[in-house]
Amino acid sequence: ASDLKKRKVIIDVLILNAGVMMGRQAITKDGLDLVMQANHLGHYLLSRILLDGGGLNLETGRILTVTSSTYSYAKSIDLNDLFCQKGRQYTLFGQYAMSKLANILFTKELDKRYPKLFTAAIHPGLVRTDVVRNMPWYLYYPNSAFSFIMCTLQKTPSQGAWCTTYLAAAQASQLSSGQYWVNRKVQELWPCANSGATELWDDSAKNV
Repeated sequence: ASDLKKRKVIIDVLILNAGVMMGRQAITKDGLDLVMQANHLGHYLLSRILLDGGGLNLETGRILTVTSSTYSYAKSIDLNDLFCQKGRQYTLFGQYAMSKLANILFTKELDKRYPKLFTAAIHPGLVRTDVVRNMPWYLYYPNSAFSFIMCTLQKTPSQGAWCTTYLAAAQASQLSSGQYWVNRKVQELWPCANSGATELWDDSAKNV
C-alpha cells in the first residue's frame, strides 16, 4: 500500500483473495489467530489504507472479496472470541468458516459506508488449489488419494476466477452492490450473515 502511494497509483478494482486454512491454530507475531488475520483483517487493513489514503478510485472503484460457501457453517460472527483465544474451540473448518463469514459482513459494511463503490463477496466454487496443504494428515492424505475423482468435481483456478473477472469488468448498470455472488448471480445469504457487520467493522479497526 505504501509503495502504491509513492507511485501515486489509483486502483480501480481491488481483488481480495488471500486465504489460508490451518489444521492447528497458528498465532501471528501480532498475537492473533493466523486464519482470521490473513483471511479477514489483512483485507480490512489494506482496504482502509487505500480508501483513507486516496489509493482507490472512490467514485467508480470496485472491491471484490473472495469468500466461500462454508461461511454458512458459522452460526453467527463471534465478536467476543473472533480469534479463538477466549474459550471458543479452534477447528480447521470452524475458524475458516468464521473468517469467510467475516468477508461477507465486511463487504456489506463497505457497501453501506462507501455507497459510490461497487462491492461484492464472491464464492468461486470448489477450486483445485493448494489451500488444503495445512490440513491434518488424516484429511490431507485421503484428499490427495482421491484427487483423481475430486478433479472431476473441481474447477480449475481459471474457472474459479470466472465470476470475479466478470464482476471486475461488467457494466455497473448490470450489477448489484453489497451482495453475495455465485456463478455470476446474486445468491441469498443464510441468516448468519444478516447481522454483525457494523460491529465487526468497529472491532476490526481496534485490532489493526
